[in-house]
Amino acid sequence: MKKTVLILLATSLLCTFLFAQKNSFHISAGPTLGIKQNKNYSTALGGSLKGRYGISKSGFVTTDITFLNTKPKPSYLSAIKNVNILNIKFGVLSYLNDKSNFFVQADAGISHYKLTGIKTNFTGFIGSAGIGYSFPINSNSYIDFAPNYNFVQKDAGISRGWFMLNLAYRVKITSGKK
Repeated sequence: MKKTVLILLATSLLCTFLFAQKNSFHISAGPTLGIKQNKNYSTALGGSLKGRYGISKSGFVTTDITFLNTKPKPSYLSAIKNVNILNIKFGVLSYLNDKSNFFVQADAGISHYKLTGIKTNFTGFIGSAGIGYSFPINSNSYIDFAPNYNFVQKDAGISRGWFMLNLAYRVKITSGKK
């Protein structure tokens, strides 16, 4: 999985410098649904706040802050009452070309888990890769749908995989050169 994330990140970086809305800035916010890979936790619900800065015709550098809340299933660690997850990531996003609404993205950062009931916290590395589609509303606002896979690694003993579904309303704050 780490190789896949690195390959997508490298591909996105290359595409980013070929296309993008240079000097444009976008901000988006919306709900996030997280599905745990190993099924010991219920579906996580939360939200995200994202920023994009255009560095070419269709490439962007990104920042992403996501908060999720979940509970373990009753058959798994009943002492844990609640799990709060905060992800802070930086990455790249590139549209397939300057006329396409399809995009690929890859990012990396930190993920902080707070487990209530047993008062345990841990922070680990997070990497993610995904695809998405932007539905234009008008020339300055969009609805973005972006499923992606997130992998969190603390050490050799603790790793987490999440499939995330993001839906966000995005607004172009500043326009750049096309």
